Amino acid sequence: GGTVDKAKAKYGETVTITATVPTGKKFVEWTSSTVLVYADKTNVTTTFTMPAGDVTVVATFEDEMYRVDVTNGTTTHNMATYQTEVTVKANEPDTDMYFDKWEVTGITLSDEDLAKSTLTFQMPAGNVSFKATYRNAENFVVTVTGGTGAGTYKEGDEVTVTAEDIEGKVFKGWKDESGEIVSTEKSYTFNVTGEKTLTAVYEDAPVAKKGLSGGAIAGIVIGSVAVAGIGGFAIFWFAVKKKSFADLIAAIKALFTKKK
Repeated sequence: GGTVDKAKAKYGETVTITATVPTGKKFVEWTSSTVLVYADKTNVTTTFTMPAGDVTVVATFEDEMYRVDVTNGTTTHNMATYQTEVTVKANEPDTDMYFDKWEVTGITLSDEDLAKSTLTFQMPAGNVSFKATYRNAENFVVTVTGGTGAGTYKEGDEVTVTAEDIEGKVFKGWKDESGEIVSTEKSYTFNVTGEKTLTAVYEDAPVAKKGLSGGAIAGIVIGSVAVAGIGGFAIFWFAVKKKSFADLIAAIKALFTKKK
């Protein structure tokens, strides 16, 4: 836990020792395996008189506490030890104001972190201060194609856009200015953070397949059998009507059921 000015010393010699203080710790005092006469055992650098025999001297430490000062906000810790996780949160802004960024001292953070109104960081080995700053909310235009909700809004406003119904079309989602689908909900709600363009995306609705009713099928079967017989009807059925074999069997069954 420190250094000594000499590895060996004679009885009665003065020995100088210096503690190596770890980051986030503070020096407490020197302790030893035998009773020593120190100049000051609570000083990081001190001296003692060498006794008659080997001696082990140990530097002891404890966690250092550092201050977290916050202006226009709150903190989870007013005091914290090195590498403790601390969260600061900016107060809600006044009407027509918007959180801008944190001004800090005692710690280096990225621009991305400083722009977060709620910020979590690891405590450095020193006091830190945070001040939340605000700016006037800006106005941004939301452009909507294929729905409602377009207009000019203040930054932070909650906006809902709703896609219109188009006959023969199925709504697939909202595409933003970058071409990304941001929602598949017909009514999409978001908070305004900048200019935004939203386009409702559609695709053709599936076309329902039309077929003959059971009665119509039975009528065709009876008429066709009367003219061409079962064999001729089967050829007629597949070549002309393009029906399935299952439909043919069902029609024939219906025919014989009716005859009974």
